[in-house]
Amino acid sequence: MRIIVADDEYFARRAIVKMIRELSPEAEICLEAETGREIMDFLEKNPADVIFTDIRMPDGDGLEVSEFVQRNYPDVSVVIISGYADFEYASAAIRYGVEDYLTKPVQKEKLLETLDRIRRKRKARKRMVEEKVESRMELESIRYMNPEEVFAEVKVAESLIGTIREREIDDKDSWQMVSFQILERLTNWSRERLEEQKEYFRQHLERMKLWEYYFYPKEEFLILAAPGQKNSGGGYLPAAVEKMLAALERDRRLHFTAGISAVHQGLDAQTLAEAYRECCGAVNRRHLEPGRRVFLWEQDNSEPQEELVNRILAYVDENYQYEISLTQMANEVFFMNASYLSRVFKAGTGKNFSRYLIEYRMQRAARLLADRSLRISDVAQAVGYNDASYFIRTFKSFYRMTPEQYRAEQD
Repeated sequence: MRIIVADDEYFARRAIVKMIRELSPEAEICLEAETGREIMDFLEKNPADVIFTDIRMPDGDGLEVSEFVQRNYPDVSVVIISGYADFEYASAAIRYGVEDYLTKPVQKEKLLETLDRIRRKRKARKRMVEEKVESRMELESIRYMNPEEVFAEVKVAESLIGTIREREIDDKDSWQMVSFQILERLTNWSRERLEEQKEYFRQHLERMKLWEYYFYPKEEFLILAAPGQKNSGGGYLPAAVEKMLAALERDRRLHFTAGISAVHQGLDAQTLAEAYRECCGAVNRRHLEPGRRVFLWEQDNSEPQEELVNRILAYVDENYQYEISLTQMANEVFFMNASYLSRVFKAGTGKNFSRYLIEYRMQRAARLLADRSLRISDVAQAVGYNDASYFIRTFKSFYRMTPEQYRAEQD
């Protein structure tokens, strides 16, 4: 298993790593992280099986990491570790689908139980997936999986790669992946209509070697195009995709946007997963450039975008008193990749989102403290903290004094 261990306290993190290596020598510690952002950035480019994360960390705490993983990498198991053994955090962790909740100091017996349970679950899940793809007929069930799960399961990915090679795409061909994301809901589409739509794609791209597959949960079509040498510059494929999307809108009143990956060679699960992430990163730019339909992956996707940053700041101003996170905003408000949103925000403000939110809340709290009719717990609730003790600790860390001391100094 590939395991991530995250804790902003160095010795606490090293202690967990040491225990894991003693209890599970075959495990690979693929990342030791101090912040939640490090985990999320790592997962964008690297696979992992299990995450052990402290609940209190800067730049993305354990719950934010859990939410991010649940939404984007549901096959990864998360274990929360905390020195705060209370129901509030445990219930929140359960809501985000974590595997277990361990309290500090972590006992070896508890850690071993957790590792064994995760190992058994992963083996059972892998057997189930392998059984599903034993026959070609059952391969259709893959359409109901998350694309990243498909690429992460070696046996499933190998089955899909086999269908690609049947289309005469091999390791010598250069290729690009295209993700067509439909803006309408497809929940009422029949199988016949889906097959008809897939055939429509084939007809419009018939001059290319291509492989296509449809993923129902994401409501997107994936096409792997191997256009050959004359199109390796990337000009022909975007033009062909643009033409097809215009025809779809004109003839069928269907509105798609498309993200196109960088040029790749070699057919393996890791490369397919990388290309898919590039497609998603590219198509996310539709929120910044609403007039466009086709987007190419670019290495400079993380350049600051003033308009997007201003929208994030406005959202914080309106919702700081609620439980918000950058991951939640990325998935529910802006509908884009959380890591991309984080990079844009930091480039535009010079701060990571977690730090900005804390500063904003503390400044609001300082203003509210001027009203002596409000209790400290009232102020905490008003700026988004259900736990008054945690609010007081955060306030003291920010202003170097408690809320009561701050209030007294204003006299």
